[in-house]
Amino acid sequence: MSFLKIIVMNQVFCTPCNGHGLEPMVFKIATMPELIDAACKYLKVDKEKILGRKRNRDIVEYRHMIMSYLFFSRKIRLTEIGREFGRDHTTVIYANVHVSNLCATDELYSQTYASLTKYLNFQLP
Repeated sequence: MSFLKIIVMNQVFCTPCNGHGLEPMVFKIATMPELIDAACKYLKVDKEKILGRKRNRDIVEYRHMIMSYLFFSRKIRLTEIGREFGRDHTTVIYANVHVSNLCATDELYSQTYASLTKYLNFQLP
């Protein structure tokens, strides 16, 4: 009893099958701006600061968390993430390395990143 997901124009459709007998379900795929908004709300930081040029440590760490989430969890291309944040794709690569290193060495940072990932995956599938 399985069903196939078909992705068309940012929507996921469940094909009808004999198993559940329900109508096809439609799921909306979250866009990158929606994900960034939700992450900023969860981290309690202004979106303008995350997308801005400020280089305060706390802002940069949150920005890197969001970039890393978008790349690893949502499989969005480096150039698209960089363009959304007004940066180069190499900045996103550095953010991924930075988050990986901090998660390996800082338990609090690791817990924050894990809770952000869980929140975004639950709120915006």
